Amino acid sequence: MDPAAALGERRRVGSMNGTGATTLQWYTVQQTARLLFREPKTIMNLMSRHQLPRRKIRGPGRSHRRIVIISPETLERLQRLTW
Repeated sequence: MDPAAALGERRRVGSMNGTGATTLQWYTVQQTARLLFREPKTIMNLMSRHQLPRRKIRGPGRSHRRIVIISPETLERLQRLTW
């Protein structure tokens, strides 16, 4: 994943669906931390402190762990907060 492309402009990924729109790529906390050169714990603390929106999804396997995913808009906001 190219950090400059992910942070410089919104990246639309995926195929065209029936409405003609593309889907936005969501990022995990680990991916966001890697893009912003921060620790995952720092990202979670910033999201909590500034009450940024996030989604939780179920992970694979028998013991479903919750995975926090971050929208491109939230990623841009985190970029402004950290740089």
